[in-house]
Amino acid sequence: EPISEFMNVVREKYSDKVNLEFFEVAISSSAGTSILNIASNNGASSSILQPKEILKVLPEIKFLDRVIVKTETLDNLRKWDNAKNIYLKLDLQGNEYEALIGSNELLKKVKIIEIECSFSPLYEAEIPFHKTFEYLVNLGFEHYQSSPARIDANQLWVDCAIEPVKAVEFIYIPLRLKNTGAIKGLGSK
Repeated sequence: EPISEFMNVVREKYSDKVNLEFFEVAISSSAGTSILNIASNNGASSSILQPKEILKVLPEIKFLDRVIVKTETLDNLRKWDNAKNIYLKLDLQGNEYEALIGSNELLKKVKIIEIECSFSPLYEAEIPFHKTFEYLVNLGFEHYQSSPARIDANQLWVDCAIEPVKAVEFIYIPLRLKNTGAIKGLGSK
């Protein structure tokens, strides 16, 4: 969490837990700084990417401020030498692909990734779900489970758990899709 105010809430909420590490940075493909666009929903939709379609899809969310934050790769946050069977959850408001690019060493130790990606980009320069999924499959991961409850009406996102495998023969992603009628002539003769 790159914002001190929100990091303090997280630290307090989990103060009784052991084996937790907290990092006050935005995760990306490189170390440095970036501008974080802060969202009105207690920061939940804040992103280092510029808001775009999210302004239409979720008009109740406003972007109130911009602050400079430190960025870091997951590989650089700590040594992963002794880590094993890691569960990695990424919900970075459009920056998940960039985080994965900066996680080569960590991904060798990851057992399951839960990732929230948009099918249709909500932020400028956001890499869509299919590209992120393809990247993970090329690294040897396969689809494990999706949450159909998260794929809702006009909100095109999916929570997807992915686990590493040696070979992929078939990938099944249960999705509920709504025909909006926008594609004319599909299936007609």
